[in-house]
Amino acid sequence: MGVVLGIIGLRRTADGVKKGRWAAVLAVVGGVLATLALVGGVFGVHYLRDHLRALDRAEAGMCADLDESEDGIGFIARSCSEPHTLEVVAAGDFGDREEALQLNSPPAKFCARLAAEHYRQAASSGDYLVTLVVGSPLPTDPEPGDSYACYFTRADGADLTEPILAPPDRTGDNA
Repeated sequence: MGVVLGIIGLRRTADGVKKGRWAAVLAVVGGVLATLALVGGVFGVHYLRDHLRALDRAEAGMCADLDESEDGIGFIARSCSEPHTLEVVAAGDFGDREEALQLNSPPAKFCARLAAEHYRQAASSGDYLVTLVVGSPLPTDPEPGDSYACYFTRADGADLTEPILAPPDRTGDNA
């Protein structure tokens, strides 16, 4: 609206007789900036909705960057073919109190029990660090229903650029 009114004002003040040309220029510039801010905000919200994953939405095989905020830990999903800091190897919710108590074991042991075989093989190579995060107000004392995720990062601190040891292709194994 500001752009339209600004253009009308520019036309009316073009002859130099009427005053207020500066206001018309300001309306055009302000209208363009407001429109760009609105479009950027809408794009940003859609991008975050599609790429930001709360801990309870994590899934094995997801490549991501870590998002640590006041609200807790989450993941920013990335394509596995572009640089990313981690790959989720197991995720879920604690089903009962006994499962939650198994957190007392080292993270690598807890995560190895849940991860697919190809992730366990990768862990044994020593090339990756295993991290366990728990979505609980008290991460050392989770309750049934609290979320968890196990993820790998490179031991040397470098970014990952492809999936970690993709599972073997099972097509044609029927022979």
